[in-house]
Amino acid sequence: MTYYAVNKGITPGVYDTWITAEEQVKGYPGAIFKGFPTRVEAEAHFQSYTSIQKVVLDKTHLDTLTEEQRSVVDYLLTGKNVFLTGGGGVGKSYLLSVIYTDLPGFKKSLSRIQICALTGCAALLLGHKAKTVHSWAGIGLGKGSVAELCVKIKRNKKALRNWISTDLLIIDEVSMMTAELVDKLNEIGQKLRGSKKPFGGIQLLLVGDFFQLPPVNKGADGAVFAFESAAWTHLELAHIELTQIQRQKDTVFQTVLKEARIGALSKESCAILRAREGLDWKDNKIKPTLLFPKRAEVEMINDSNLKALQGKTYRYKARIVYDGKVPKGFTEHDEHFQQALSYMDANASYALELELVQNAQVMLIANVEPDSGLVNGSRGIVVGFCPTTDLPIVEFVNGVRKPVGTHAWPIEDMEFVNRTQIPLRLAFACTTHKAQGASLDSILVDIGSGNFEYGQAYVALSRARSLDALYVYDFDPIAFKAHPKVKEFYRTMVVSQMSEEEKQQVRAPFAVNVDADVKPVLTEPLKPIQGITVIKEDNNDANDAIPGEIRITEIIIPGEPVNWLYESVPPLWKEILQPCQEKLLELSTTLSTKAYLPKQEEIWTALALTAPSAVRVVILGQDPYPTPGNAHGLAFSVQPTIRPLPASLKNIYKELAVDMGLVPAEHGNLVSWANRGVLLLNTVLTVEAGQPQSHSKIGWEEVTDQVIRSIAARSKNVVFVLWGKSAQVKKKLLAMFLEMNQHKVIESAHPSPLSASKGFFGSKPFSGVNALLSAMGQEQVDWSIL
Repeated sequence: MTYYAVNKGITPGVYDTWITAEEQVKGYPGAIFKGFPTRVEAEAHFQSYTSIQKVVLDKTHLDTLTEEQRSVVDYLLTGKNVFLTGGGGVGKSYLLSVIYTDLPGFKKSLSRIQICALTGCAALLLGHKAKTVHSWAGIGLGKGSVAELCVKIKRNKKALRNWISTDLLIIDEVSMMTAELVDKLNEIGQKLRGSKKPFGGIQLLLVGDFFQLPPVNKGADGAVFAFESAAWTHLELAHIELTQIQRQKDTVFQTVLKEARIGALSKESCAILRAREGLDWKDNKIKPTLLFPKRAEVEMINDSNLKALQGKTYRYKARIVYDGKVPKGFTEHDEHFQQALSYMDANASYALELELVQNAQVMLIANVEPDSGLVNGSRGIVVGFCPTTDLPIVEFVNGVRKPVGTHAWPIEDMEFVNRTQIPLRLAFACTTHKAQGASLDSILVDIGSGNFEYGQAYVALSRARSLDALYVYDFDPIAFKAHPKVKEFYRTMVVSQMSEEEKQQVRAPFAVNVDADVKPVLTEPLKPIQGITVIKEDNNDANDAIPGEIRITEIIIPGEPVNWLYESVPPLWKEILQPCQEKLLELSTTLSTKAYLPKQEEIWTALALTAPSAVRVVILGQDPYPTPGNAHGLAFSVQPTIRPLPASLKNIYKELAVDMGLVPAEHGNLVSWANRGVLLLNTVLTVEAGQPQSHSKIGWEEVTDQVIRSIAARSKNVVFVLWGKSAQVKKKLLAMFLEMNQHKVIESAHPSPLSASKGFFGSKPFSGVNALLSAMGQEQVDWSIL
């Protein structure tokens, strides 16, 4: 009998049969396991491996962190719970993003990370599938005893799974959590996970600045902070305070903010802020956003400014959009759905009905196009509306001008449905509470006596990116006040520090490749699992084998997941597909376990032959030919030696002959079209042999949609040829750019034998393309086939 030590797999451990071991390693990138004749040897090998396991890691976002930020990672890798604090703009949110994306690659035991925040608005800003704490925990409003809440959670399978499966729980804005909520969550975790450890053994990263806005639900004696909870001490937190301000680069302004945070403005800082009062901001092309402490003031300012503008009012209603399979029996009247929707609408930044007029001042409330600087908090002016779609066209402060389409926010616990709305809000004015977490390029701020909450004036002030971008409406030094309990907490807080030796011990295992010296003897794979190398020891005695048993000595599935698809993107297209890196990594992993067409090196043929700047015509196909040998990465095209030609291609040639009078080529290779600026793009780039559309649901559409969208946005005078319904649905990607960039669209039935006679034959697409190109002053396409 053989026992298998699974060192790296879905669930590492020792297994008695190959069937159970295979379940742990099949399809798991980087899996390592080895067979032994006795359980004792297998367990000894497993223990030895896990004690010295070292992983080779490529350069990651961790390399961009400051030494302060990196210390948080160090403590997490040791298994410690961590409290991360620091003023506004020190890089807390960025650090969370890096931890979420990169930490699982360092420590597999932290592979299941969940980010939570106290409000829906904050959760949306964080991204990374962040949820509210209440939703993730399944506690609703959190009312009732721990026992009652546990019963409620056990009835909610998804919430129970959250508690059982999460390795690292990150809670942002912990400064707004009450002590009561912290203690309840701690007890719930202990009961549900059957452990007396804090939170039942879930590792915690608590993030927040207690000098900012306090808990909303106050006790009779005022705010009761999270650090006053019984659980806080039991967590044995490593305390780390980030002090290097990233948002504001002006050292003078940094000093002002550090003093404002603790409610101790110096005379010099007061003088600086008073000097910002009364400055003329009304001649600025884009007026600063007014930050006021009270909602009534903000609504009045936004409403009056909008009404003062002349022109047509455009209204956009938030909608419900389904994305995925709707559960059987679901209706929008479902009580749970209505509660989730109502909670989201009440807490999110979007407007249920957004009203815009030309010249309205607006702010982005989502990260729309980070590479172009269009992120949450980016401000601009509505300069017009698309004539075909009515979408607003916004000119942003950084000079970028573009239509703003709808953005989808997932409704918590409802993976199949989203709330969609134009990700803009009026930016004449905003409340301090709504601005928390945002970074604004220009603000007019009320930091006077109207600020009624501890930390409120500081939060407002720290939203500005620079002193030059700050205008002061009203200033009163008394408004900057820190809660006495918060001041005492920070006064006595001891910041955790590792020695250099301890840091090296923590980091060393994640930078050394101990497997580099292994020199295996390779044999044929014993199991038909793509990507697995079987290693056979030289001293293996065949006489020991049990008849009919497969003896597997050691099998290694090489390496961590490699994004070979993105790495192989043609250089001129790489920037365009940069937003799809995560999806391409998923596809790389999926395809590594499958046999598919075309060959790996031919997947990007269409992009390799037609550069972005060369595209004049786009012809969209569906997916590659499923017949082995036919597909080579160009839609509708085949290798020159293929006979007979596919039926769709034959019909294309028939229409070409009638339309242009060209004698069809004997071969079906369309490379000459690609070289002349015709992008022959399938919407799905791989397929399994003999199974058309077998890869239509694995994620390719997100990638090719990005290609189509970027061409429409960056180019002018392109003709898009949409044959069949699967291509014509892509017209929605083009809609907002057709008028702006003067593109044209030709639609007809698909050239497939099933539909060619229903509108493809006689459509004259080739002469039609040339006529449109000529009308736009562009050179016609030579449709002859070499």
